[in-house]
Amino acid sequence: MVEPESARVPVTVVTGFLGAGKTTLVNRWLADVPRGDVAVIVNEHGTVGIDGELLAARVRALVEITGGCVCCKTQGELVRALHELASRAPRPKRILVETSGAASPAGVLRAIASGGGTDAFRLDGVVTVVDAGRLEVLATEDLAVEQIGYADVVVLSRADA
Repeated sequence: MVEPESARVPVTVVTGFLGAGKTTLVNRWLADVPRGDVAVIVNEHGTVGIDGELLAARVRALVEITGGCVCCKTQGELVRALHELASRAPRPKRILVETSGAASPAGVLRAIASGGGTDAFRLDGVVTVVDAGRLEVLATEDLAVEQIGYADVVVLSRADA
């Protein structure tokens, strides 16, 4: 049975090119919400997770997916993690998915949509973090342009640099 939209856990995807400030943004969001309200999935392209350690103290539920990108190689792990987090008690009020800087938003959104999310979770939006000091360089990177193109919200980091 498909749950009504209001009963499904909203999923926000946080993406951005390597070094844009995704973890810093997620950390700041988490500082403003009660510890159990948000669950986080962190994707590290490499085999060792670093960003998860920076976030672990702020959340009750954190899943690290390492060894590949959730847009392709580890899509199945992403879907399993979303289902597991959405079925926990108490249920989180939101799930944040912080992608690796190498992630294609198209692949991540495809995984969420095809992962049976209609019964437990729903895509709420895509936030792309962009390093303002590197805009000219990023404009020449196809992946960075794609990440910006999929954004519902663009957050400029290092705007004062």
